[in-house]
Amino acid sequence: MAIPTFSFRSLFEAMNNCRSIAEIQISEEKGIEVLDNPNYSKETIRLFGLSKARNEKVKALRKKTFFLFKSIVQKEITDIQINSGIQPLLHEIEQTSHLNSPLTSLFVRNCYKQVIQASLTGIRKIAASAQENNRVIWSLKKQSFKIERGTLFKKSQATIRNENRTAWKRLKEQFYIEWGKKRVKNALFQTGFTKTKLALTTDKINNLVLSISEFHHQYLLISWERLKKVLKQEIPFTEVPLFEKRKLQNEFIAFEDKKLLARLKKRFRPFLDQSFRELPSKEQTLIQSIVFFNARELELAFQGKRLEGILDGGQTTLKNFFFRNIYSLSRERLQLYEILFTAKDSIPEEQLEIFYDEILVKALVKKIEEQHYIPTPWSTEEGKTIFYEIKKRILTNRSKLAYFLTSIEPLLKDLLVYRSTSSAPSTPDSLATLLSDLFPKGPGYFYHRAGEIEEREIFFYSKKILKLIGHSLGGCHVMLALLHRLLLNDLPLKNYELRTFDSPKIEKECCLSFAALLEKFPEFKELISINHYLSKGDFVPKSGVALLGEFVPEKHLKEFIVTKLKPSHPTNSALISKHPHNRHFYRFQLGKDFVEKEVPFKAEKRMRLHLIEIIRRIVGVILFPILFIIWRIKRFFSVYKPPIHLQTNRLPV
Repeated sequence: MAIPTFSFRSLFEAMNNCRSIAEIQISEEKGIEVLDNPNYSKETIRLFGLSKARNEKVKALRKKTFFLFKSIVQKEITDIQINSGIQPLLHEIEQTSHLNSPLTSLFVRNCYKQVIQASLTGIRKIAASAQENNRVIWSLKKQSFKIERGTLFKKSQATIRNENRTAWKRLKEQFYIEWGKKRVKNALFQTGFTKTKLALTTDKINNLVLSISEFHHQYLLISWERLKKVLKQEIPFTEVPLFEKRKLQNEFIAFEDKKLLARLKKRFRPFLDQSFRELPSKEQTLIQSIVFFNARELELAFQGKRLEGILDGGQTTLKNFFFRNIYSLSRERLQLYEILFTAKDSIPEEQLEIFYDEILVKALVKKIEEQHYIPTPWSTEEGKTIFYEIKKRILTNRSKLAYFLTSIEPLLKDLLVYRSTSSAPSTPDSLATLLSDLFPKGPGYFYHRAGEIEEREIFFYSKKILKLIGHSLGGCHVMLALLHRLLLNDLPLKNYELRTFDSPKIEKECCLSFAALLEKFPEFKELISINHYLSKGDFVPKSGVALLGEFVPEKHLKEFIVTKLKPSHPTNSALISKHPHNRHFYRFQLGKDFVEKEVPFKAEKRMRLHLIEIIRRIVGVILFPILFIIWRIKRFFSVYKPPIHLQTNRLPV
């Protein structure tokens, strides 16, 4: 087992938006504990009234906490390569430790901001250190950016507009040099910051940096086309952004332009007439490592403003629940990416695949966009991160939403990931997912054939193993998708892996039909693996009748396993803070934080429906017709969007 490591990320996950005065305790035995009880308890911030022995114990624990916290800060300083300006912070931590003061969440947040600010320069440092919505202007006297303080109402509108234009112009100049003109312009368009009359505020700068940090396919095309022109001597080498140039210098160990250019020509000369997708996998991976941010660079892209708590794919604020917030989506997505980059440091190798599947299907599937890339915990032989490309999105507007992920690495499986129920109005197709949950025949059956043309393209896309993953309602879509292709006798002969998390069951007739089809098509008997994961205490898997694979004889499937998961200790606040249906088990340590138990699961032993399924059907009979009418009215008045199979971005079969 890997030894657990502490970091600012694990601290922020544990703090979970707690009060500023909450005490943080860190130990190797219990991990990170947050004491946020409004009433004073036996381990209180004040030591008044404690016995001498207890007093000494609390003092020792606080000393240990500060020792571990200082090691977290020092590790962060090393990771993001801070060279100066951080010694006062380390001295402050040491002093606070000697005073026997508790480590509070406010102190942790302030330390984190100071560490990040010390690693930034220029306008990014100003944006990270100032308050949200502070106006930033260009000082003609100092020839640098500064925060506007209290003089806004003393200026004419013409002066303010001129200051705004100048500030945006200077910002673009600096960002063009760092990241390239086309990439920055694309980010400006995505964020809607194309009008220079707008005031340049700190929140706009932070959101723009996040947009530049996105893992978009377009950024790879821009970089490769520019590099080809440089190597063909059509444009000067100075056109290469500093962000990419620094990485190229480290990659080729050449810090002089002439030497670096010679090595680039030697490496890429055979491919100068090829598009990015035509490049060999090693060259594509190299370009990805140069263009995309790594974990350290992502940490700085957050500008010292991390989201707290376990990101489980839900909405982080009530406003985001009702209104789509692209900046919040971007921040959540990139923080999840950072977890993927650093997963191998704390998660055992044998647990990485299931960890990746879980975080993908429970969180990322609700945040990702088509034509983006997703990092994986795995690396190439050269130590470069392997990425999945989000090749296609299936959006049916009939409750089914899925993403097809593929990688240029031959050993990585193709993934078809289905989204779960989404009750947030700000998310696509949310009302239809509720309808599907209430549909009398069972979750997933409401327009269950929608998107079958796109699904067929994905099934026939390549000869690689196709893994179908789904959480909750998405698990039903996984089971029905494979069954439907078998029923049509239109399933390519290759390996399939089905993995569901907390999925409702499907109809018994479907499971019996699946068993009969495997008898009819014996060539698939050793090609299909099915794994169902259930959280202890979750009521959702109790709905429905049977899980796909229950009636199939053991020898007719490559694998059929039902696994129940539960926390090892009820005190692990980071793990148990969420409802069992949304828990992310595999981010933690198997055995220490949670346990697996393989359970026998035979549908024929159950003679009647579970009470949860009976309640679901009764509620469905009442609410389904009402919601269906609302859904139809909403679709009638909404702007028409053609089905995805009528659009031009078809996958090659």
